[in-house]
Amino acid sequence: MESMTNAPYLLLKARQGYRMGHGTMYDHMFLDGLEDAYEKGSTMGVFAEQCASDYHFQEKNQMILH
Repeated sequence: MESMTNAPYLLLKARQGYRMGHGTMYDHMFLDGLEDAYEKGSTMGVFAEQCASDYHFQEKNQMILH
């Protein structure tokens, strides 16, 4: 079972050790779960809003479950 709350932060090259300089920490929840696969740096929510706008989806129609 996946848990966004328990998603770790990632440290690339940490196993080899950092000698000098800055390292970068990545948020795994954003990289693997919330980032849009088609447009790096953008969230899936932004992608959903763009689709709704492009195809003229209305929120009241999206809420109908039957």
